[in-house]
Amino acid sequence: MTFTLDGTSVGTQTVTSGSPSTATIIVTAPGVGAHTVGAIYNGDTNYTTVTSSPVTITVAKTPTTLAITPATTTPPSGSSLLVTATLSITG
Repeated sequence: MTFTLDGTSVGTQTVTSGSPSTATIIVTAPGVGAHTVGAIYNGDTNYTTVTSSPVTITVAKTPTTLAITPATTTPPSGSSLLVTATLSITG
C-alpha cells in the first residue's frame, strides 16, 4: 500500500492478510493548513488496483502561552529594566 500526502508518496507499507486487510504508516505532520491524505493499492494476482478517495486533514497551529516576567516590579525612575518573555508550547 502506498500512502500519499498532498498527492506525493510518503511511504509504502505491507498489507495485512485477512478481511479486511489493512496497512498503517506514521508520517510527520505537514505545515499548518488543509492537506489531503490517500492510499493506493497496486493490486496483485487476486485483487485489482484501487485508489482511495482523498481525505482532508487540517493541521492546527500549536497552542502556546506567553508570560512576561520583569526583574523587578518597582524599578527606580530612569533605570534599566530587565524583562523576560517566556513562550511555551501548551499542546
